[in-house]
Amino acid sequence: MPIIIKGKLIGNSSPLVCVPITSTGSIEILASAKEAVRHGVDAIEWRADFFDNLSDNQRLREILEGLRDITSETVLIVTVRTQPQGGEVSLSSLETYRLLNEIATAHAADLIDLEFDCVDDPIPLITRLHDQGSMVIASTHDFSSTPSGEDIISKLEAMAKIDADILKVAYTPSCRADAFTLMGAVAEFTDTHNIPVIGISMGQDGLVSRFASESFGSCLTFGMLGVSSAPGQPNAIKLSKTIKHIHSLYKGV
Repeated sequence: MPIIIKGKLIGNSSPLVCVPITSTGSIEILASAKEAVRHGVDAIEWRADFFDNLSDNQRLREILEGLRDITSETVLIVTVRTQPQGGEVSLSSLETYRLLNEIATAHAADLIDLEFDCVDDPIPLITRLHDQGSMVIASTHDFSSTPSGEDIISKLEAMAKIDADILKVAYTPSCRADAFTLMGAVAEFTDTHNIPVIGISMGQDGLVSRFASESFGSCLTFGMLGVSSAPGQPNAIKLSKTIKHIHSLYKGV
């Protein structure tokens, strides 16, 4: 089922373009958010794992409140990416629960990214995040390979059972064909399941997955303004223009 956040339809429409923020200091984080909003991006992902005061709840809340003010009309995703998934921090299941709950209580994040395999039982945490008014992206990443199409679908099937609002799978291709494996699996899954999916094939060989999101059912993709957060992210402004053009071709405009 498509969802609407701040007037933006996610799912069954032209994919949103999201800009990641990976700055480490408070001033730089807020400045990057303002710049992204000035460019009119659909969404911002704050990669909180880069924040140099992540363990300080007061500083964390101050940043979240600042981002909430800046993104009043822009979808805000807050992500704490762990080292096994290509991020900057190492957290136990309990630490993840506490940190994501703290983020949710600031009532700034529209979407909170929860790594599917990072907590022992994700359902109570997702329920807690929902109770605080945040929607949830259940995510999984592999920076070394791309599974078979059957394995990607199986992973999405498992992720769909935990009551997340959006599912995200991101894999690294070893050849150009791997990008189409990812795209085909997401297309097959979204044809039979009523939940928005973000599907990304990373790196240069996966670039087609970022531009052709609408063709295989991916509801959001990532582009950079300055520093990328994952391999293969193109310029967000060019990406947005290209996606809009492709969408117009689908609609016959």
